[in-house]
Amino acid sequence: MRGRICFFTHSNQALKLQSQRLAKRNVPLGHAYKASINTMAELSLSLQKNMVGRLVAIVGKDAVISRESELVVYECDAYTMQKNLPTAVVLPATTEEVAQVVRVCNELELPIIPRGAGTSLSGSVLAVDGGVMIALTRMNRILNVDVRNRRALVEAGCVNAWITREASPHGLFFAPDPSSQPAC
Repeated sequence: MRGRICFFTHSNQALKLQSQRLAKRNVPLGHAYKASINTMAELSLSLQKNMVGRLVAIVGKDAVISRESELVVYECDAYTMQKNLPTAVVLPATTEEVAQVVRVCNELELPIIPRGAGTSLSGSVLAVDGGVMIALTRMNRILNVDVRNRRALVEAGCVNAWITREASPHGLFFAPDPSSQPAC
């Protein structure tokens, strides 16, 4: 199924989508929440091995987190009022790796959750319906600083302070939120 990549910010949206997806499969609406995948423990052993094996083949063993005890770090961002474990966390280093991970998740019908530095105070990167969290912190390069047009092309995990450091010799400062400079 193509084009089924969804980013959720609230549990109600995830439950509504899950209910719609299960309704297409003739699953009673009252069972929608119970049918969602929340943790590795709820996945069948064969699906766990398949998913983890395929993700490891893409990004390497050191860039896949699937043990529940290690996933706790990713159960929330700076908004700690609500916590949900992802099914797994992947730490890609390139755009191509991200694309391959998204393809695998789409094929296995697992939600994806993009994550930056984990500093958000809105709870916008919660794994409300399980799924694979794609932590973008390893994609941290500054690709280009275009001084004349006052633009920078950076990867998603690039820290604000690094952009400022690169722009500073040209008399420029990157200030989307100065207090977040060293964190994200």
